[in-house]
Amino acid sequence: MPQTSSLAEWFHDDDGPTQLDDIEAPAVLATPATVVAHGLNTTVLVLHMAEGFLAIAGLADELATEERFTLDDLAALAWQLPQLVMACSDPDDPDEVLTFRTDEGITVERVEPGLLALGFANDGSVKIHMPPGIAWQLVAEITSLLVRQLAQTATIADQLEAALEQSS
Repeated sequence: MPQTSSLAEWFHDDDGPTQLDDIEAPAVLATPATVVAHGLNTTVLVLHMAEGFLAIAGLADELATEERFTLDDLAALAWQLPQLVMACSDPDDPDEVLTFRTDEGITVERVEPGLLALGFANDGSVKIHMPPGIAWQLVAEITSLLVRQLAQTATIADQLEAALEQSS
């Protein structure tokens, strides 16, 4: 299976059905329009830009929380998330429980040394737990997703401009 530069598993949209059961958690998966993180606690984070949502779902408990997510939200998250993961990964005081929140209402916390949790501030019942290395993979893939979405938006804008020029 191909991997991204962050070592996340890469799936193309045209790959068809795949065996996700073979993926061992924790793991980060990416497609051109999606980033998925499988946590240590059977919880999954799905950022699906084609559908415009960010969801965190607890597979065992059938708990889920979902928020609408736009390109602006993605850009803000890609800007803020590295700082919060860095703060929670700080080895200076690894026993201190830390909790931070993005402007979009996503919490990042260090629940114990070597374990971070991401969730929504408005629903603390569902959080994805991951080691810092996987959190950094997630940060890299969210940033890559932002770049892909911006490139796609620019391509669409260029096509619309060309179509407008042809119709004039």
